[in-house]
Amino acid sequence: HVVTRASMLADIQDFKKYNINAVRTTHYPNDPLWYELCDQYGIYVVNEANIESHGYGYENGVTLAQNPIFAAQHMDRIQRMARRDINHPSIIYWSLGNEAGNGENFLKPYQWLKAYDPSRPVHYERSGRPDRESFKPRTTDIISWMYEQIPQIEKRHLDEDADRRAEEKRPFIWCEYSHAMGNSNGNFADYWKWVRSTRQAQGGFIWDWMDQGLQLKTDDGEIYYGYGGDFEPEGTYNDNNFCANGVIAADRTPHPGIWEVKKAYQPVRFKQLNTETYEVFNEYFFITTAGLSFSYVLIEDGNPVQEQKLEIDVIQPHEGVQLNIPFDYDFKSDREYFINFSVANEIEKPMMPVGHVIAEDQFLVKAVEKVMVPPIATARLKVKKNKKTGEFLVSGSNFSYQFSKEGYGLQSIVWDESEILKEPVAMSFWRAPVDNDYGAWNVAVNKSDESYFAFRDAGKKYTLQEVSSETEKTSFEISYTFDHPILQAINKITYRVEGDGTLKIQTKLEPSSESQLKYLPRYGVRLAIDRQYLNVEYYGRGPFENYSDRNTAANIGRYRAKVGDFYVPYIRPQENGYRTDVRSVNFLGSGSSGVGFEADSLMSFSAHRNPMEDFDPGNMKKQTHSIDIKPKEYIWLHIDSRQVGVGGDNSWTKEGLANPEYRIKESDYEFSFCMKPIR
Repeated sequence: HVVTRASMLADIQDFKKYNINAVRTTHYPNDPLWYELCDQYGIYVVNEANIESHGYGYENGVTLAQNPIFAAQHMDRIQRMARRDINHPSIIYWSLGNEAGNGENFLKPYQWLKAYDPSRPVHYERSGRPDRESFKPRTTDIISWMYEQIPQIEKRHLDEDADRRAEEKRPFIWCEYSHAMGNSNGNFADYWKWVRSTRQAQGGFIWDWMDQGLQLKTDDGEIYYGYGGDFEPEGTYNDNNFCANGVIAADRTPHPGIWEVKKAYQPVRFKQLNTETYEVFNEYFFITTAGLSFSYVLIEDGNPVQEQKLEIDVIQPHEGVQLNIPFDYDFKSDREYFINFSVANEIEKPMMPVGHVIAEDQFLVKAVEKVMVPPIATARLKVKKNKKTGEFLVSGSNFSYQFSKEGYGLQSIVWDESEILKEPVAMSFWRAPVDNDYGAWNVAVNKSDESYFAFRDAGKKYTLQEVSSETEKTSFEISYTFDHPILQAINKITYRVEGDGTLKIQTKLEPSSESQLKYLPRYGVRLAIDRQYLNVEYYGRGPFENYSDRNTAANIGRYRAKVGDFYVPYIRPQENGYRTDVRSVNFLGSGSSGVGFEADSLMSFSAHRNPMEDFDPGNMKKQTHSIDIKPKEYIWLHIDSRQVGVGGDNSWTKEGLANPEYRIKESDYEFSFCMKPIR
């Protein structure tokens, strides 16, 4: 594979598109052409020497950084890098190497480099650690501990640095963070909330840019991308899909997480002071907002109702202005309103055409006012009970529902003489593991991690404890209470059928121990419907895949898509295609009829032409690929109270799981939504 000028330019163009302004040349100096292009187009570069001896270990007396036999090699590689590249203005600091321990073999090159080029800082990740056994002499001007979590940075660096003299203080810049392996980059907005509020924090370098997958073809010509295990002789060690950690795929298709990156990195930011007053801040250090256009759209229940271009004076670097927006609009009490701001290029810039959007923000202007609405009289229901089996058949005008003591009760939904359910409704407590889940729950290393995978069967292993029902003229309600031994919890699911055919489903989970559910992946309902309902209209966050810890870039609005569009073909199939903060979602056939879902509050959902099991290889990863996902005969839906976030602080420990605020909490254990025919 040759990295051509064209592919380098494509990288830089994508950097610009997604507000990425810096690159680290891991883990060796790059092609000289790369630096020329970064000079030309304005990309900051951290230039890294070709040194890594990770496999030898970091320990004192073991690391090559302390072995005099390798002293000349360390010095030679760092000197050659600096002498070759010193005249490139894009290089903002040097890196002595990566994951190679610390010792005299880095101290002397550090001192040489500071003398040879006093204009630039020098960085080395293994340096500056407060550990008792760490090498103490200074070999870095920047603290950059890879994948370090914010509380540890504050405790181990910022608190320690607070007592040092000003000239001894050092900034923090992650040399690697937000490990982008598969469906990842969770809590990215939280990183940047902290960076912007912490003077010594200056950003970081996502690991990494592009999946290093190699194009392969099936015998019938279908293209897919291979990874570790696809090329080696059997029994040869490989790193599986650990080469696929990019925010873009091997074919340059953006992964959904990159939109969260773009949002976090945007150089113009808005802040809501009140519903009519906003602050606009220019985060550029050197340029003004000249050449940018500003506008807003007022959104009513997900639909644009008012659009206005904003006349804003040029904002100087690192300065802000206030906007007053007195809305001239008749707000309705039963609807919610958002304002969407947009900043775009008004003139063509290098790699960025006119109209390219560099920044967006959305704020709630007015919430729905909850008004008590008196119940509307609906048609009468017919309720038939089979005393022998305990089954109920509830019917009305052009609909019927069948309930039994099998499964989770609801066995059949017939609307307009068509069976809606292709699989009965079931509770769902599991998701197909993402790469970060497998890194955290590594059964090959820790047998006790198998306990996590027990959640997979929590919805299949249960005991029906009680059934109760209540029949009224225009409604029927039936409740099932289940004991779930894996969860050590009681779950109650209640179905209420109204005379107009609307079905309300309400669930409530009562665990005996909160700690038992600390890492519960999901709480929701699963069902399958006919594949004819392939047209999706929803009101929630979109238009791209989003999760509770990665959804700040996904504006609330009304979106349309095909079910097939929700599938995200990660190089190794896993959980994908989710949508959060959803108010309603409709699945329509070729006409205007279909199946609708509406949350009492908010819900999340996924819709695929495959069941979850197709994305779940088991307790350990298997050699699966995008070609293994072939659309099947139904549409499988998950309607959830919540799914845990994807995480991504790393992909190999439990620190890489979703942060506590993005896990399933007690408040998520009660959930209700309506399901109704659309005609």
